[in-house]
Amino acid sequence: MNVQMSAGSAANIRLIENNIVDMAIVQNDTLTDAFGGKGEFEGNPIKKTKAVAGLYTENYQIVVNKKLQLNSVEDLKGLRVSVGEEGSGVLKNAKNILKAYGLTVNDIDIRYLSFDDAATALKNGEIDAFFVTAATPTKAIADLANSNVPIDILSLDDRAVRFLENSYDGYSVTTIKSGTYKGINKDITTVGVMAVLVANENVSANHIDAILNLLKTHHDSFNKISGDTLNIFDESALNSIDAPFHKAAAKWYSDNGITGVKPEIKADTSVRKTLNLDMYQTVAVAVLALFIGVMLKERINSLQHSVYLHLWWEEWYLP
Repeated sequence: MNVQMSAGSAANIRLIENNIVDMAIVQNDTLTDAFGGKGEFEGNPIKKTKAVAGLYTENYQIVVNKKLQLNSVEDLKGLRVSVGEEGSGVLKNAKNILKAYGLTVNDIDIRYLSFDDAATALKNGEIDAFFVTAATPTKAIADLANSNVPIDILSLDDRAVRFLENSYDGYSVTTIKSGTYKGINKDITTVGVMAVLVANENVSANHIDAILNLLKTHHDSFNKISGDTLNIFDESALNSIDAPFHKAAAKWYSDNGITGVKPEIKADTSVRKTLNLDMYQTVAVAVLALFIGVMLKERINSLQHSVYLHLWWEEWYLP
């Protein structure tokens, strides 16, 4: 197994479509766009990328320099703001959040930085704020807060939350609890999206089964590591994934009495669709890596949506 870094969800999906990687973690909203040929994938719906499992919730976080005393997303106008790397789900989310406040990327001094680079830039006074979409606590933000850099995270108001939930698939209101990050002693209201493990349609049933069995066996430990309480085998969670599932995953769910995935509806079996199921950017495989001790000794958050996994089957022993 070879774990590598990428620019984010959209980039991960393209890597799978081009047979460069076998598995990846992507944001559910980006996956939905890719399946429907919308957004970054306008006119080019995906064919090879299939869903394997929902993983955990990624929260939208807008980290700001506390000294600026910003109170709303509207206050970002004219400021130096990182919106994630180009081709990332973070950029898509940033555009949507700005739109909820009547802004566009043209209203800010935009930068395209990774989470770590954005945190460093804020620490050095080179930017004023940055967007993050990741499970909480997010390592880049936590490290920044723990280094005594004065930061804050903006809450979204009720109107913006309603706009986002009503306008885009997969968004739901979430709360970042007080004390999640050093120095932020208040609850933060925001929205989140589910991270989804996806695979190339050609990944074997044995490997899909092995990963899902691992997730099932270590579900409680997985939630503890990811800091989430999402039941990844819940029918509503599975139904929120619009992309088709890998045929082996659909069979696994059926064999295990899990009804959220309906193969006759979501499985790709027609000649027109060359894939067998798919789809939202970090962890089923990341968890696999955790439990087999290959890597990821830091919190799963450090992988975030920007990690994809390239499996070298000849080196992976399956029990």
